[in-house]
Amino acid sequence: MNIGGLYMATPSFNGLIDVMQYGAKGNGSTDDYAAIVKALAACKAGYVLYFPPSSGYAVSQPIVVSTAVHVQMDSPIIYTGSSDVTALTVGIASTDFEMLNLKLNVVRGTLSSWKSENNIGIKLLNLNTCQVNVVQTRGFTIGLQCIGTSNNGFAYNQVVLGNILNNKISIDLTNATNGWCNENLFLSGQIANWSDVYPTQNKIGVRITSQDKIYTNNNNNFFIKASFEFQGTSQKLPVLIEYGSQNGFLSCRSESGAAYFAQVLNNSTENYFDLGYTANQSEVILDQSLYPANFLTTRRTKFLQETGNMVFLSGALPKKAVPYDAKNVNLADVAIFSGTSIQKFGTGITMNTDYLQVASGTGIGVLVNTTNAKRFVVKRDTISPYDGRVAIKCYDSSGNPLTDKGSPLVKGTAYSVPAWYKDTFGGVYQMQGDSPMDFYFQVDASVKSIAIIVTAGTNPLQIRSFSVATADGDTAAAWSGIPEMALGTNYALQTPTMGSWTKGKMILNDKPASGSPIGWVCVQSGTPGSWKPYGSIS
Repeated sequence: MNIGGLYMATPSFNGLIDVMQYGAKGNGSTDDYAAIVKALAACKAGYVLYFPPSSGYAVSQPIVVSTAVHVQMDSPIIYTGSSDVTALTVGIASTDFEMLNLKLNVVRGTLSSWKSENNIGIKLLNLNTCQVNVVQTRGFTIGLQCIGTSNNGFAYNQVVLGNILNNKISIDLTNATNGWCNENLFLSGQIANWSDVYPTQNKIGVRITSQDKIYTNNNNNFFIKASFEFQGTSQKLPVLIEYGSQNGFLSCRSESGAAYFAQVLNNSTENYFDLGYTANQSEVILDQSLYPANFLTTRRTKFLQETGNMVFLSGALPKKAVPYDAKNVNLADVAIFSGTSIQKFGTGITMNTDYLQVASGTGIGVLVNTTNAKRFVVKRDTISPYDGRVAIKCYDSSGNPLTDKGSPLVKGTAYSVPAWYKDTFGGVYQMQGDSPMDFYFQVDASVKSIAIIVTAGTNPLQIRSFSVATADGDTAAAWSGIPEMALGTNYALQTPTMGSWTKGKMILNDKPASGSPIGWVCVQSGTPGSWKPYGSIS
C-alpha cells in the first residue's frame, strides 16, 4: 500500500462483516447502534468490520471495537447522543492491537459544548504498527485521541489525517497508567475550526501531554504537512507540548493568526517545528520548558535563520563610542554617515549606557566587498519601537556610487522589499518601514561594494549592536571606510567631558602635531573619570 509516498505492508483479511447485513440502515437518522453491536459480535480477530457507502450510520451510544479487527468506514458514524463520551473507541487497556488497517470516519450530530474532555470523537487505544486513515472527526471537544495505557503503548503507527474539523482540541497524544505514546507518523491533514464555531473560545491543534504524569517523555511523534487553519477571535495554538520531547512537525501550514505556533512546557525539550507556509513574517514558539532547547524554522525566513559566514560584528556599540568634541561622537571600527559623506565622527548620535540613539539623517555602518558574495543578512539588536531601518548604498568597481535606473540593484524578500531613496545618504535602497526583523537582500552583479547603514526611520534608532553575514558559503571583506582608522581605536580632539569610563581606556588624538600628545588615557575610573595625555610628538 502506498500512503503519502510511503510503502507499507497491507494486512490480509480473513473475512468481511458488513454492518448492513446485520440490520444497519445507513440513512443518517435511524439508530444503527444495535445493528453495529451485532456486527461487532460476529467479528473474529483479523476480520473486517465494513461500513458501506451510505448517508451515514447514526448511533445513540458509543461504539467500542474491543476485538483486533480491521475497520473500513466508507461513510461516517454519526453520534446522535448528548452525553460527553467517546463516540468510537478502537482498542482495549489490557493489551495492544497490532497490524490493523483502519479507515475511520466519525462526526457528531450536534456540536459539542467543548466543556468536557470526555467528549471525544475517535479514541485509538494501545495500537501498535497499525495503518490508520482518519477520514474525518468533527464537532467534538477532542477530535482524535491516541493513547497508550496500562503498561502498553500507542506506537509505530502510521496515521493519515483527513478533515479534523471544529474540535476544541483537534488531536491529543497522551498516556495513562504507565503507558506511552511514541514513534508515530502522522501524514497531512486539515486541522481547522470555522469562524462561526465558538469564535471566542481557545482552540488547540495538536496537544502532546500525559494524563498520569508518570511517563512524561512522549517522543518522536512526527507530523508531515499538517495544515493548521483556525478562525475566530479567540486564542489559537496550533501545537501545545506539555509532556513530550524530540517530537517533530515538518513543512506544516500555519494559517491561523496565532501569536505563537507552539507552546512548550514542563520538562519537554528538543522538539522541532518547521513551517512550509505561513502568512506571518515572524513565527515563534513560546518555550516555557525547563530545558528550552525547542526550535522553529520557516521556509519564509530560512535565509535569515541559516546564514553563511559572518562578515562583520560590531560588538557593543555603546562601549565603542566616545565624544569627539563638544558636538560630535566617534565610533571605533564603524563609520558615521551624514549626507553623502563617510566620516569618523558626526552629530546626531546620543550616547547612553546601554544603547546609542541615532537621529534622522545620521547612519552607522560599514563597507563590504561584494565581488563574490551577493546575498547578505543584517541582524540588529535594537529597542522596540525604535528599531530603525537598514539602508544599502551601492558602488561600482571604481568606488563610484550607483543609482537606480529602473531595475533594482538591491532586492529583498516578498515581505521586506527595499525601495530606492534618492535623497538619503546620496541614494540608497532602504527598508520601507521601521522593523526589528533581520534584513535579507541580494545585490546585482554590477555592484562591487556596498555600504550597509543602520539608521533611523519614523522613530529615532536605538541600537546596541549589529552584524552582517553572507546568506551563502561565500565570505567578504568588511571595513569602516575610513582609511586611517586603526582597528578597535577611538579618535577625539579632547578628553571626554561626559560618560563613564574605566581606567586604561585610551583615545588617539585626531589632529596630531609637533608638541601635542599622541592621545589620552583614563587613569581613574569615573564620570567622566580622570584623563592624562600620553606620549609626545616631537
